[in-house]
Amino acid sequence: MSKILIITCSYDKTVDYIMKKFNHKTDFFRFNVDLFSEYKVTISAVNWEIAHGNDTISNETTKSIYYRKPAFPDTSEFDIEYRRMINSDILAIIDGLTNSFDGVVLSKPYLLRRAENKVYQLVYAQKHSILMPESFVGNNNHWEHLGKPRIIKPLSVGKIATSSGISIIQTNLMHDEDCYDSIELTPVYIQNYVQKSYEVRVTVIDDNYFAVKIISDNSVDWRNGNNQYELIDVPETTRKCIQKMMKDFQLRFGAIDYIVGDDGKWYFLEINPNGQWQWLECILNLSISDCIMQVLLGGEI
Repeated sequence: MSKILIITCSYDKTVDYIMKKFNHKTDFFRFNVDLFSEYKVTISAVNWEIAHGNDTISNETTKSIYYRKPAFPDTSEFDIEYRRMINSDILAIIDGLTNSFDGVVLSKPYLLRRAENKVYQLVYAQKHSILMPESFVGNNNHWEHLGKPRIIKPLSVGKIATSSGISIIQTNLMHDEDCYDSIELTPVYIQNYVQKSYEVRVTVIDDNYFAVKIISDNSVDWRNGNNQYELIDVPETTRKCIQKMMKDFQLRFGAIDYIVGDDGKWYFLEINPNGQWQWLECILNLSISDCIMQVLLGGEI
């Protein structure tokens, strides 16, 4: 019997939610990459198989793949140079299997890597005249052309692993007294701060749009605030822009963030090709998961 392969980690609550909600519709094989040693992976020239306990899945029994949130196992017992090698080898396996799969994948890692790169997004937006806050990326302090106030945000994932756990770096206002003199090895991403009425998260799956207005008491980063959520319509010009972006990025899923300024204009911030969505579905009783399963089941739901 064919199954949906979900590549993720053991603490992915969204996958818990999906498997519980749809276990009557299909069979799942959950590959928790952070528990890699508990699985037996076998790859030959033409076939691959992953076994966990009494459960197995292969390229021949895989209906589709949902590439969610894989995380590396704990390799602290090894020297640091071996940790990098182990992680690289594990990534080569999961990315190689997923990128080479001929069936439906949501989404292939090489597409995710390209689409989630903020420099790639910035250049794409400029080429296609997409309205966004004026921006600077670099390893020098030549951002004087930007107006004030300004914000600074992570250029990549914004996560730092420490001995006490994972630290998250969020978007912050820049202050004149902040020092950015030694950034040769630490590129920065700086934007003009747009006075906003609210923000919008648009979750897209194929032709399905779930646009949520976010009103927050945090004027810089709503992820750090107390928020109110409500559904909102997407302007036709913005919808067409999203459609072209999704097509050009070869994505069937995307979570796209906008600021709606005091001027009423929609300013593009970023697209997360593998963004979180479950909390919005639960708060507003949306059908995002149904649309995702339609993709993974080939429209059978």
